[in-house]
Amino acid sequence: MPARAFLAEASFHHTEYLSRKIIARVKAGEDPTALLSELLTHQNGDGGFGDVAGYESAVLDTTFALEALAAQGGAQMSAAGYAVSYLLAEQHADGSWADNHNAPSIYLTALSLRALWRYRHIFALNDALDHAQAFLLAQRVGNVWPETFETALALIAVLPRLSDASVVADSIATLESAQLGSGSWEGDVYTTALALRALHLAQAGTPNPDLGAVVGHVIDGGTGFPLSGVTVQLSGSLSRSLVTGTDGRFAFSGLPTGPYGVSLHLATYAPLSAMTTLPIGGVINLGDLRLLKEVGNPATSTMQGLATEATTGAPLAGVTVTANGQTATTGRDGRYQMSHVVPGTIAFSATLEGYLSVSGEADLSPGAILVFSPALTPGTVPVPAALLGTITDAQTGDPLAGVTIEVTGDTVATATTDAQGAYRIEPLNVGPVAVQARLSGYDPVLADTNVSEFQQITFSPALYPLATTPPGSNASALTGVVFDASTHVPLPGVTVEASHGSQTESLTTDADGRFTLQGMTASEVSLRFTLEGYLTSAFALPIDPLSDFDMGQVRLRPEGVVAFLPDLTVTDVNVQATSTDPLTLALSGTVHLSVQNTGTSEAAAGASVTAFYDANLNGLLDSNAERVLGQTELTEALPVDAQRDVTLEVAGSLPFRDAPIAIWVDSGERLVELDEGNNVTTSARFCLAEPVLSGSFDPVLEWKWTGSHIFPDANEVLSTPVVMDLTGEGVPEVIFVSHVRRLSRDAHLRAIDGRDGSERFTVLEPEYELSSYGELAVGDIDLDGQPEIVAVYESNHHLIAFEHDGTFKWRSPMLPYSVGTGGASLADLNRDGVPEIIIGSVVLDNQGQFLWQGTQGRGAHPNTQFNAFGPLSVVANLDLEGDPEVVAGNTAYRSDGSVYWHNAQVPDGFNALGNFDATDDTPEIVLVANRQIYMLDHDGTLIWGPIAMPGGGRGGPPMVADVDGDGEPEFGVSGILAYGLFEGDGSLKWTYPIHDTSSGLNSSSAFDFDGDGSVEVTHSMSALSASGGAVTARCCGNRPMPARPTTNCRSWPMSTVTAKPNCSRSVPPGSQPVRRASSSSAMRKTAGWAPVPCGTSTPTTSTTLKTMARFPPRWRHLGSSTAPTGSINSPTVRRRISPSQTLRRSTTAPVNP
Repeated sequence: MPARAFLAEASFHHTEYLSRKIIARVKAGEDPTALLSELLTHQNGDGGFGDVAGYESAVLDTTFALEALAAQGGAQMSAAGYAVSYLLAEQHADGSWADNHNAPSIYLTALSLRALWRYRHIFALNDALDHAQAFLLAQRVGNVWPETFETALALIAVLPRLSDASVVADSIATLESAQLGSGSWEGDVYTTALALRALHLAQAGTPNPDLGAVVGHVIDGGTGFPLSGVTVQLSGSLSRSLVTGTDGRFAFSGLPTGPYGVSLHLATYAPLSAMTTLPIGGVINLGDLRLLKEVGNPATSTMQGLATEATTGAPLAGVTVTANGQTATTGRDGRYQMSHVVPGTIAFSATLEGYLSVSGEADLSPGAILVFSPALTPGTVPVPAALLGTITDAQTGDPLAGVTIEVTGDTVATATTDAQGAYRIEPLNVGPVAVQARLSGYDPVLADTNVSEFQQITFSPALYPLATTPPGSNASALTGVVFDASTHVPLPGVTVEASHGSQTESLTTDADGRFTLQGMTASEVSLRFTLEGYLTSAFALPIDPLSDFDMGQVRLRPEGVVAFLPDLTVTDVNVQATSTDPLTLALSGTVHLSVQNTGTSEAAAGASVTAFYDANLNGLLDSNAERVLGQTELTEALPVDAQRDVTLEVAGSLPFRDAPIAIWVDSGERLVELDEGNNVTTSARFCLAEPVLSGSFDPVLEWKWTGSHIFPDANEVLSTPVVMDLTGEGVPEVIFVSHVRRLSRDAHLRAIDGRDGSERFTVLEPEYELSSYGELAVGDIDLDGQPEIVAVYESNHHLIAFEHDGTFKWRSPMLPYSVGTGGASLADLNRDGVPEIIIGSVVLDNQGQFLWQGTQGRGAHPNTQFNAFGPLSVVANLDLEGDPEVVAGNTAYRSDGSVYWHNAQVPDGFNALGNFDATDDTPEIVLVANRQIYMLDHDGTLIWGPIAMPGGGRGGPPMVADVDGDGEPEFGVSGILAYGLFEGDGSLKWTYPIHDTSSGLNSSSAFDFDGDGSVEVTHSMSALSASGGAVTARCCGNRPMPARPTTNCRSWPMSTVTAKPNCSRSVPPGSQPVRRASSSSAMRKTAGWAPVPCGTSTPTTSTTLKTMARFPPRWRHLGSSTAPTGSINSPTVRRRISPSQTLRRSTTAPVNP
């Protein structure tokens, strides 16, 4: 095109022109790469863009550049992030923007708002956008902004964010009226173009593309008819209410994204509620919502039917049906239903302009259904009610003359057929009559009917010679089919009791659920349907003389069913056709799964199925933090109890090889289900083994390590071993440091086979000897798919790292303090996917080089010999925003090393975290320091303390768990002569005598060892019950032990792996998430994952220094993305969440990369 050629040849190189050319190329489907490269040369170090390369940043140029970067997609998101940060930094307190130090500008603010708006789903910009919008709306003078072009620009900026455009309706009207006779605005091309753009946006149905809708269709679950008059209430970000019309439909539009509740209420019906999550700009169609009548003694009845045109049989919409003063109007399909008809004798009618009305009368019992399906005859001139027809010989078909037609009842009349067999009797009085046709030599024919005003009743029997009329002939017949209202499956064996006139008969539905009733001469029939396991249903139907009436489907409701809703659940997940690259951890392949509908109603087609990695194990896809691995949908409806196999292609990256894959069925939350809590499962659930338990916990020694032929004198183990699958073979190794007696001489790193204790490797080189009492950390720090081992060097002033096979990797520079009985932790502090190494208040990168050193606490007890007992620090997201913090004793550091808080009122020491006050989601911090115990808030404020250590001593790292099962955490602390368990308010719950004169620094763990639903606290060789008494630990009982969600995940000392309960079945690899972390790591396990297999290790001896809190029912993962294998090894805060809460991560504000 000439215009595109002109643009291509234009030699403008300013940011505005480059940006507009990029947008034009993208819209034309052309490659903008060269222009983008040139545009990026205009970006400065502060993130902003200048007019040309080398010019200082300006708000105006940055807005143009952001528009261009948004147009070309996400390829330059890093550059866009810098530019967004620049604009945020330049925004004034009143929400405006200006260039240099000029006054706030409507023009620049509108452009900035529009540019930032395009990144609203990527960065946390709501506050900035809200302030900018408020500024712009406040600048109006009357209905408009000072300049016409400013009015247009402001409308273009604010309209896409408004949930209600009426806020600016006057401004839009004023702008529209400002158009000149020439068609322009102010005779200016620029202003005219902006005005047209603003008005076009205003005239769009929904100017705000982020707003969505929730729609649905309410029907009677028993009859399938639409329900009018249903009150539909919406709750969520907005609260609204409406009442359904004749078609039973409802629609809420203009809704912001987020979770919503929809509740339906109609008298005599059981209420129905649904929860859904509306995506940005999406439409949630809840489909058919089936309300059911309340079970009990019904006070009302139902009237329903189909109105048609008598001459064509076509459905008639808009027909007014009246019954004893109540009215209903037929919908587009001609159907109607009245749900609250007072039982008794019902007088009813159907009227529609241009048609003759139809009326009738019937008796209706409580809870029964009256079917009135009027056929309306076109016409406006009233005609008298009449009886008419033609009488014929049934055998020859010839018309019969001289037949006497006699009417008795509310009308008494007689007529005789003419030579063509025809007759007509009029007028007829409204009311019941009996009709008889008789002719000598023929069997007479009788019928009853109810005459309504203007009704033209046809009575045309075919007479049979005397005593030859076949059964059922010259009478009315009724047919139908009975279905299960839940499954829509025909029901055989249903008893159908029929009463018509003076006759009562009973019949049974056939194998297809069908029934036929013949030989009826009465004007009305009453039906009663019964089947064991189903609620009885009753109907009353008016019958025209000699008619064949098909009542269609009769739906029986199963007993005990309170709602007709589907319920999708995943019954199997097979990941054998997937593979994970051992180096890149890239996932590929196919997941085969089975989905079953365990509900009471068919699940409509279109339910989405999503595979993802559940990083925080909360059973939810947290879109800001967790990765989607694949998606598909159920293309066909799924009947009740039916199961369907689904194939799902997956691709992406996992944090460790063979990590569990979570499957979420109905991930789009389009279906209203009986149970919304069973849609997510994980592949780990289908590869667990439940051990056969023998009935008691009798540990049997399986193997023990007492030394090696390599450095045989180095056979003492002081620090905590780590259990880890170093090779990826599915069998974990035990990694530990052994040393020569008396602590510190000749300490070597070793790894042995977890199955039998056989040698895997020993590090031989003397230059790589270790501290005997420093703790180990294990994880994939270099992202090569294999774990590395981080240890404390023999001098206690360096960290040293080894590959998974014991090969030396690096040694850190000298640390600013000695590492005593502490050790490193691994965590992704800045959430870039690469772990950092934390040792007290020092953070190293994954190459062992210094990143920063904190200036205050380091998570250690002062000690003359070792400089400190510790250090031990905890990584936790204290404020639940952005990057996690490092908690070190009396100080918390931000991820960049700056001090978040420092409390000089308390000394340095050991920490554990948990949500003790339950008033908010932020954690509190237990501090054990200098023989005292304190409680700090997440911001470092002292809540209470000091409290003296029970039994004296410095005090070991605290343990946090819900020991007594009251739903609230307690914490335990070990001294020299006593172990104490405390409530969150600092009150002492109980103490237990111990004897730990070696250090007084021991710690503890909590676990439900005997499977009785109550945890035991383990310390040294003791197991303490929730009340503080000693117990005999038992593992193997007559049932698997559930994974109690209040388990305190602790490091296991060496003696743990030398004892295995006497169980008849071992647990294969994959039966639970593989623990890939150091002694300070959190097991990736939560309630409902798997029964704890016999053989789960129990801490028994040694000084264990690193603790963490774990609370029911869900955990919070504290990174922006899941770190590689074992890389998040520090004690990590877990939030206690009530069952009603849904834990999601908030989006972080953009910062310069």
